[in-house]
Amino acid sequence: MPTRLLQESEIDLEAEALDLVMSEAEETAAHGSFMVPDTGQDLSDGGHLGRAHIFPTQSGKRVARGRANARLAWMWNGTESVLPLAWDPEGKNHDGARKYLRKRHCLCCGISGFRQLCPDCVGKNCNRCAGGTDKTQNIPNFYLKYEQVPFKQQFYGDVDCFLVTCPRRGKYGFPNQEEMLSHARNRHTGQYLSHREAEASRRSTETDELRRRVDELTSMLLKQPANGNGNAPKKPISEVAREAKRRYAAKIKAAKKPKVQSESTIQ
Repeated sequence: MPTRLLQESEIDLEAEALDLVMSEAEETAAHGSFMVPDTGQDLSDGGHLGRAHIFPTQSGKRVARGRANARLAWMWNGTESVLPLAWDPEGKNHDGARKYLRKRHCLCCGISGFRQLCPDCVGKNCNRCAGGTDKTQNIPNFYLKYEQVPFKQQFYGDVDCFLVTCPRRGKYGFPNQEEMLSHARNRHTGQYLSHREAEASRRSTETDELRRRVDELTSMLLKQPANGNGNAPKKPISEVAREAKRRYAAKIKAAKKPKVQSESTIQ
């Protein structure tokens, strides 16, 4: 079938121009239908996801608040953690995160996540913990109260990360300079190299400035007399004392030398 194109006389340009212009409400609605949901949005108590309205329910009835999906806990070294909760199909009871609270930690080899005996110590028949049977070396991996944590470690301090945009600043800083440098080398490798180059350049500039000032002061001191008032430099006290002794000795010697009488007096 041959193609028949619209003629210019059959086209109403003004009507088509009006149809192409969308109202603000239509444009907002069109964008909302293609809106990408925010993955960080908390929908536990309901909310909007794109054009959909979400609300929590229990037993088929709408409720004001949604149910919790995790609980707060602390690891054996004081690290704050979140343990997920498993609910029954009716959504009335949860397991209390027992799956994670039953996990253990081995102080002998440092392995975590096992249920009863440390598999590494059992396999190696470790002498320090009697093959993983020493209960003092086998402790829970998670605790529900921070006061129960046996080995609290200080994870935060007053040393801020050198990178301004890093979250490890302020109250989340490092306890010492060594940990901050280790963090910088591992997490901010490129930025840390640039930071070190800038610090080296700045130190070099400061060193050159100090060297220049020292050279200026040295040249000024060399041009001035030793005593600083335009007079000849004073002799050391020891040299002055030696000269005084020599003069005194010469005076005594001259006093002891006998006088020669003149010829007129002899006659």
